[in-house]
Amino acid sequence: MDRLEKMKSRLEDSKQKLKEREKVLKEKEKRASKNTLSTLGKLVVKGRASHLDHEALIGALLEIAEKSKDENTLIAWREKSKQHAIDMVKKGISIDGSAITISFENPPTAETRKKLKELNFKWNAFRSEYYGFGDKNELTSWLEDQQCKIETIG
Repeated sequence: MDRLEKMKSRLEDSKQKLKEREKVLKEKEKRASKNTLSTLGKLVVKGRASHLDHEALIGALLEIAEKSKDENTLIAWREKSKQHAIDMVKKGISIDGSAITISFENPPTAETRKKLKELNFKWNAFRSEYYGFGDKNELTSWLEDQQCKIETIG
């Protein structure tokens, strides 16, 4: 009988360890899913589609899914992405960068507002700040003469 109790105890321990491993695995899957969604959200912003309402965006994504079965379409899309990156670099606009907010102590000049717009920064009237993607170091050096606070998000 004692032997059976030990086996039962070992099985219970193994069962508990499996439950703990399963919990850890589910947490990892949840984090991976969140990272994927975050990446997709950034792509929507970079692709200049964040202005679309949810229905229009889903419709566009469904159309993309249909067209993505054609290898020539994928090649054309990749080339378009590369050309977009080249064009942005030529314009001095960083397309790969951190999410950034910029808040000014005093209203920025018209020239500064124009440059921020060219860099795809948007004005958040509720928070009284600009937001967008870019390189914090580049923005800091460009705005060094202005009284502003530049923060990286996330």
